Amino acid sequence: MHGCAGLTDDMESPMTDQTTPLSAKEQEAKSNAFIAYVLLSLGFFTGATFIAAGVWAYLNRQDCSGTRFDDHYDNIIKVFWVGVVGSIVGVLTTPLLIGVPILIGVYIYNIIKIVKGFSTLTSNKAYAG
Repeated sequence: MHGCAGLTDDMESPMTDQTTPLSAKEQEAKSNAFIAYVLLSLGFFTGATFIAAGVWAYLNRQDCSGTRFDDHYDNIIKVFWVGVVGSIVGVLTTPLLIGVPILIGVYIYNIIKIVKGFSTLTSNKAYAG
């Protein structure tokens, strides 16, 4: 046994997704998810690219079905809707003094989800995995 309890030399490495070659469909799904994450990231500076990311994910969601990257599209769409709804609620409640904490929370949530998405995507892993 090595550093991890319960792992032996003859057990398959949990990193196999990183070394398995991508099919053409998976490569396209990965590329489209990467574009959406970039658009989400740019959306912190321009709202239009944030909206474009949501539209892009919805348009390409069916094409990635059955690949290891399909749950990235669920994440992108969730980040989009949390960002849109959270921003609207935050702006509307700013006069009540709770809007700014809501906006900060939405901002932090989206950064965490986007960074995790980039990290798992560039490692050729599913978002949840």
